[in-house]
Amino acid sequence: MSQLAITAADAETSLLGAAMLGADMDDLLAIVEPGDFYHPANGEIWSAIYRVHNADNKPDPMSIRVA
Repeated sequence: MSQLAITAADAETSLLGAAMLGADMDDLLAIVEPGDFYHPANGEIWSAIYRVHNADNKPDPMSIRVA
């Protein structure tokens, strides 16, 4: 695994975790899009977080799993 992939994985995991721990979603959603992620699976998770947030719910592991 390349250093870029390792660094991207760490950064993406941190961003996804922050989104589920109460970060200001409006600010994050204004600058981050699913295509911005190095790992496509993380982009899919981001899309689920977006759907949950737009349904006026708080993103958490359970809500994004069913989104």
